[in-house]
Amino acid sequence: MGTSKISSTCLNAPLSAASLAPLLPQGRVERLQVFDTISSTNTYLLQKESFADGTVCLANEQTAGQGRKGRSFLSPKGMGVYLSYLLVPDEEEALYPATSFSTLTAYVCVAVSRAVSRVCGRTPDIKWVNDLQLDGRKFCGILTQMTLLRDSDRVQKIVTGIGVNVLEKKEDFPEDLRESVTSLAQATGHPVSCVSLAAELILQLDRMREDWRREHRSSFLPLSTQEKNPKSMNGSLPQTIRQSYLAAYRSMDVIKGKEIRVTDWKQGREARALGIGDNFELLVRFQDNRAEEALTGGEITVRLVEK
Repeated sequence: MGTSKISSTCLNAPLSAASLAPLLPQGRVERLQVFDTISSTNTYLLQKESFADGTVCLANEQTAGQGRKGRSFLSPKGMGVYLSYLLVPDEEEALYPATSFSTLTAYVCVAVSRAVSRVCGRTPDIKWVNDLQLDGRKFCGILTQMTLLRDSDRVQKIVTGIGVNVLEKKEDFPEDLRESVTSLAQATGHPVSCVSLAAELILQLDRMREDWRREHRSSFLPLSTQEKNPKSMNGSLPQTIRQSYLAAYRSMDVIKGKEIRVTDWKQGREARALGIGDNFELLVRFQDNRAEEALTGGEITVRLVEK
């Protein structure tokens, strides 16, 4: 896939509403919150109550960037894109249980991969569930967090945070990470515009948001409506959307067929990765009892077993 035309943007331009505006649809900057330095873009959107669906928080630097399981995410100034996207359920989506949003991170992975491919001309690999890699090294992490309505399993808001290493050289990373992480500039061999990438991420996330809304609105129609219109559950639109994202995710799955270690809070177990299930779960066969299981996000850490 060719690179996007917006990649010609000045490579040295910092992220700002002014630098992003020419690359986005008219009026889109009204839902941007851009900071030079912030503690965490995710925390900012989670703590604010008045922002609309689709609000994006970006920063040139995070001082307390977050990763999964309480880890930190290094976010040095001017070196990457640190972006969080807010989803506020509409009137219909507010009726969905929190579990119905479980595939959202996988959809975001696909959206981010599409953005990287358009800007850089390379399609990333996905290490389940939410790490994006080039040449076997991580360059992007995704963290999805949500808040629930009081005394309910209904979602109040969801924030998905995306951290992309863009301009770092190998020596810019801590020594203990240099063999496992990379940046887009390192992997492609040329500088990449943070502004161009941020704009393309916003465009692809907006597209993903609308796709997700259309698919799930059809999937959660009341039973009476389904009976009157059976195609609402099995028709081409939601099936096409879901299958498109599932096929894209599977095509980028980097661990299918590999020996891995599955680690939870109790123990580590070796298994073979069989692929991605229909609900974006990781299908594995454990070596100790040959049992096959479907693993869901948030429960395990997957590490490739070194031979």
